[in-house]
Amino acid sequence: QEMAERKSALAIATARSPSLPQLNIMMDYDRNWTLQSLVFNGNSVKIGSEYDMRTAIGLRQSLFSGGRNRASKTVAEYSHVGNKLQGKTIRQNIIAQVEYTFYDVLVAVELASVSYIALKNARESLDLIQMRRLVGRGSKFEELRARGHVSSMVADSIAAENRIVLTRLKLKSLIGLDAETEMSLNGDLSRVSRWQAKGIDRDSLIFVAMNTRPDLKALKQQLRIEEQVISLEKSARWPKIDFVLSGQAQMQTDKFKYKNSKWTKNWATGLTLRVPVFDGFLTRSRINQAQTQLETVQYELLHLQRRVKLEVETSLRRVEEAVARVKAERQVVLEAE
Repeated sequence: QEMAERKSALAIATARSPSLPQLNIMMDYDRNWTLQSLVFNGNSVKIGSEYDMRTAIGLRQSLFSGGRNRASKTVAEYSHVGNKLQGKTIRQNIIAQVEYTFYDVLVAVELASVSYIALKNARESLDLIQMRRLVGRGSKFEELRARGHVSSMVADSIAAENRIVLTRLKLKSLIGLDAETEMSLNGDLSRVSRWQAKGIDRDSLIFVAMNTRPDLKALKQQLRIEEQVISLEKSARWPKIDFVLSGQAQMQTDKFKYKNSKWTKNWATGLTLRVPVFDGFLTRSRINQAQTQLETVQYELLHLQRRVKLEVETSLRRVEEAVARVKAERQVVLEAE
């Protein structure tokens, strides 16, 4: 993505180039080994010279392009801003994934500790039942059920340990570390979001999401780009005026000596006018295509706005559900104690 941002920044300079003067210098050298001869009244006359040197300079400056140069530069600038917003979206997604995986590791560690405690309790229960059977107070069914429970807890503890390894590997991959790199994590699951602590309501969160989400901003930027593309295509209907300056110097001699050589020079300036008359409906077709693309982006923007609103509401519901479940589980623990 950084390379795409750098490329779009360089594209701005490319878009500016048609508005700047275009200067060309050409040099030509010819050595005529055999000159053309004409015969007049029996006399042979050679035409031309053995050495011929020419130098030409051409300057062209666009004076009016129907808004094409300005629209091209604007499209390049908007594209650069859009690429930067896409990069911001990618960075935010990576940060969110890293944080989510970080808490996945903490949850996996907590679940593993609970699994170890459950396995320990299951083994102690099995030992107690076996001791009761030795004194004739337990049944074989209770022992079999306890053994099955221990086997189930062993499987759960293995799965919990494997989940720790997998979540750690995922976290290392997200932050760009090798799988063999040692990593220690410090943290807990008692974090409280700022919006929870301040009691921000749903409408405020939706408003913030609609105005700060980089993907929404990038799509709005794409909408501006498509509007400029329409202006760019419409500029093909306008005439184009260029200022032209040209100069030429030429030297012809039979001996290659620069000193005391005579150069013939000429300079000329003028204006070039190009008026489009008929292009086989190409311009109209390209304008219609650009307008269709603009409508497509408008529908995509509307769909994304609805999706963002749904994501905010869904996340709020999940947070409320999680908070309620935590309260219920705490109550269960208190009653169990």
